[in-house]
Amino acid sequence: MVFPESLLANIWWVAAVAWLTLFVVVRVIKSTHGRALLAVREDEVAAEAMGVNSTKAKVRAFMIGAFFAGLAGGLYGHYLTVLSPASFDFNKSFEIMIMVVLGGMGSLSGSVVAAIFFDILKRVFAGPESTVRCRSKDDYLFAHFNWHDAFATSRTFWSD
Repeated sequence: MVFPESLLANIWWVAAVAWLTLFVVVRVIKSTHGRALLAVREDEVAAEAMGVNSTKAKVRAFMIGAFFAGLAGGLYGHYLTVLSPASFDFNKSFEIMIMVVLGGMGSLSGSVVAAIFFDILKRVFAGPESTVRCRSKDDYLFAHFNWHDAFATSRTFWSD
């Protein structure tokens, strides 16, 4: 089934998912489960001594991260319209890791700012031969707001 371009991943879908992700992550952090995740992140032995099941907390963190990674992958797949293993080479993994490290591994807002900053820098220094051919205004905006990269790869329990 072929979908019209308006239904594929555009800036509005990405923005909606980014805000939903931000809302859910902040709510998780403020909950008792989020406090357990923060305790395990800081000191696993002390968290266990306080009654936090660290295995359960780690599995919960992995599940939340995997959910948002899958959501981001789905949006990315709709944006590219075709996914192949060549889309996810070492350079792509390195780019995402740089975004997270530049923003601070424990910072939600820092990861988002670093992702936007890194993406803009990458496009400024890429040169004219590697410029993205945009089909519409939404494609141009999507290219500059790679929020899904930051949300999908950052840890699910931040210190912000």
